Amino acid sequence: MQHFIRANQSIAILAAALLCLPKNSFAEGAPTAAKVGYYVDSRDFNTIYLELSTGRLPFGLFLWGFTDFNADQDNPDARFDPTAHLSRYNLSYGLDPKWVKGIEGLGLQLEYFDLTGKVNNLLRWGPTYRHNLPKILGPEGWLLWRFFPVESDGSGSMAGLVFHVPITDRIFIDGFTDLHIDPSKAPIWVAEPQLNLKLSDQIALVLEFRYDGFLGPIPGLDAFGVAPGIHVVF
Repeated sequence: MQHFIRANQSIAILAAALLCLPKNSFAEGAPTAAKVGYYVDSRDFNTIYLELSTGRLPFGLFLWGFTDFNADQDNPDARFDPTAHLSRYNLSYGLDPKWVKGIEGLGLQLEYFDLTGKVNNLLRWGPTYRHNLPKILGPEGWLLWRFFPVESDGSGSMAGLVFHVPITDRIFIDGFTDLHIDPSKAPIWVAEPQLNLKLSDQIALVLEFRYDGFLGPIPGLDAFGVAPGIHVVF
């Protein structure tokens, strides 16, 4: 529980800063929203999920991010006790097509990453490209390609894909796939696609497929898991 309190401090500071912004700081569009989720992982641990997204901030910025609070893997007796956290928060800026030869969907992104431990936090930054594929994904589907050539700890770079694929009005697939590149090691994949069933505008049932290549080499830990859960939007 101590790890839960420590990790939650950064979320509290971030939320307080956003609440201090005047209402006219946000342009018309998506409002500030929070999402809370709870997962039961097949690897005998549970996850508390917190997500925050904003409308457009001053200077055309947009913030989205999440924190996972996880119990120990393969320890069913303590699956309700969160002992570790993982946070990712992205500050995005969309480039005006006039600046980039009329190409729509290009942007820049700064990501803050934090993992349980004293030296496991870093910053990544680089370009993004978001686009629709209406003939394949439908009018509401989209892909966001990301490339972070620079990481503040000097450990390498990362390329990734974030996606939203509607299937019906109530069923859709969300998620991401990341490729971590370190010249001194083999590339490592991390992926979390999830199948969502909307019960209402605020509540959805979720089936998340998880793969974390960083866990595979660690004795006693499994890289792949399946986690059913529920999301509530506020």
